[in-house]
Amino acid sequence: MVIVHRDDGPTVNVNFDDPTARDTYFAANRERIAALLADPPGNPIEVKVTFQKPVEWEQFVALRDDVGLQPWSYTFAEISPEGQKWALDHSVVPDDELIASAHREADYAGVCLLGMMVVEGTIPISAEGLGKLAADPRVLLADTTSVEAMQILEEHGIPVPSIDDGPDVHIPSPYWGLDWLPEK
Repeated sequence: MVIVHRDDGPTVNVNFDDPTARDTYFAANRERIAALLADPPGNPIEVKVTFQKPVEWEQFVALRDDVGLQPWSYTFAEISPEGQKWALDHSVVPDDELIASAHREADYAGVCLLGMMVVEGTIPISAEGLGKLAADPRVLLADTTSVEAMQILEEHGIPVPSIDDGPDVHIPSPYWGLDWLPEK
């Protein structure tokens, strides 16, 4: 893991195109989740969830509510009429406004909204929260790297913003490289 400090905050760099780097990153994340669940620090932590394939909104809401995920940003997967991948990033607003806005933006761009692909927020460190989310078969990665990155930054005297202000550390998602387009 490489942490780069940029103007907009610390950013983790991962080469998801390199199978060895990707597998190592995923394994380290699984180990971190196991350690967090074995000895929870008590507070919710940042998590960036990448789904295997786009998840329908209703299914996502059920999962979000079931595990106690508190989102602060969403990425919807979309497809153009030519079959190209598109993505729509959206901040948190009430659910009905979010879906209406996502559909309006997709209609305006002439693309089809496929579902939720990435969500970033906080989650309780518990078997019912982080444990259940990480074990869900729709989830490719429940990324908790920001926990380790913040510890490294603090050890080097680099201040990080409060978790309440949004993401402390910018974490990449491998979603763009996944095969999530529908079958033709």
